[in-house]
Amino acid sequence: MKLTISLFLLLLTIDLQAQQDKITLSVAKIMRDPKWIGTSPSDPFWAEDGRLYFYWNPEKAISDSL
Repeated sequence: MKLTISLFLLLLTIDLQAQQDKITLSVAKIMRDPKWIGTSPSDPFWAEDGRLYFYWNPEKAISDSL
């Protein structure tokens, strides 16, 4: 009986400690990592036919891709 109560209290203590150590995620915390937000396009421009073009370089290559 004492062993059961001791194990229960130990598990309860571990569970309470784990709940206190949880990190609260927010959009701001998630989005500050560049891996999550990705790479922004650069130099957007409208073509004469009305299409929007921009340069895209997520791999940081020497030249952007259109």
